Amino acid sequence: MNEHQGKIWRKMISTLEQYLLNEINYQAAVDNLEGLLKAGEFTDKELIKSWYYYWGPLEILNAVKGDKVKLDEAEKKVLRMRLFLIEEQKKFKITSLWFCLPI
Repeated sequence: MNEHQGKIWRKMISTLEQYLLNEINYQAAVDNLEGLLKAGEFTDKELIKSWYYYWGPLEILNAVKGDKVKLDEAEKKVLRMRLFLIEEQKKFKITSLWFCLPI
């Protein structure tokens, strides 16, 4: 995963956190995630397959209810996706503080 992809990955986590804090609506969060995946131009097929495994249930709920999704309906799915993203972030050592490390 390159630096650009790392930034995109962190933005995905941030998007879910914004939703959980009620800063953006559900539909925007789910749509943003898909757009970010495309923007990242990820090539690892297993990573992409896993990403869709967690994103799929979010998209189904989005397709059925859109902006009418309530946090209590989506929270478990959102938290699962967030945990997946964080765990993958650890594997690739993608941190938001990489620029603060001493040289």
